[in-house]
Amino acid sequence: MARMPCAPAGRAAGLRTAMRVSSRSHTLMESVRRTAEGLQDDFNDSGTFATMFTARLRPQQGHLEYVDAGHGLAILVSPGSPTR
Repeated sequence: MARMPCAPAGRAAGLRTAMRVSSRSHTLMESVRRTAEGLQDDFNDSGTFATMFTARLRPQQGHLEYVDAGHGLAILVSPGSPTR
């Protein structure tokens, strides 16, 4: 995998691209794992880190898959159900 650019916006774009490619054929959890593994050297070399919230919504099936990787501020709001 190519090294990510040093600027924060470049790292964010690289992270987003890696997730988009990986999530086409994997669950979000597996995509996050693969992306983190693939970019770990870049983060180590630059002394940086990333947090992320990513979700996949399938309204026809009533399904929401999400991964909260470091944010810790996610909430779920469902009609007729308490906020979680």
